[in-house]
Amino acid sequence: MTDPTIIRTLQTLYEAEHRCPTIRLEQSAPFINWRGAAEEVTLRGLATDDREHLEWLAEMLVERDSAPPPAGYAIHSAGQHYVRLDSLLPQWVRSERNLIAAYQQAAPRLAGDADASRRVARIMSRHGAHLATLESLERAAATA
Repeated sequence: MTDPTIIRTLQTLYEAEHRCPTIRLEQSAPFINWRGAAEEVTLRGLATDDREHLEWLAEMLVERDSAPPPAGYAIHSAGQHYVRLDSLLPQWVRSERNLIAAYQQAAPRLAGDADASRRVARIMSRHGAHLATLESLERAAATA
């Protein structure tokens, strides 16, 4: 039987991942002018990664005889539909930082499960790259 702390930690990460607004890029449909087409492709890649992270976390939970919790959207993301991308980027950067912090706090609680630790470390590494990408987009938007 898997340690309940590990299951709860994975469920907490699943919930945190689900609340990150970049995962819902297609739903929010931010306004991106024609010059930002490359940025849209980049952001769609982040959203694809985020959906994959949810799948990985769900798989880890099922492998440990558990299940993902019902996860709701963050209420503050409701006002992000059809908004200019440059106005969304600061929120998305903050959300990505918060998500990384959640993974950093969770990591020690997964020490008893080498597989979960390794897979969560991979997700956290990808989020570090996401943060760098979002910060770069934010800087570019500020100078445009």
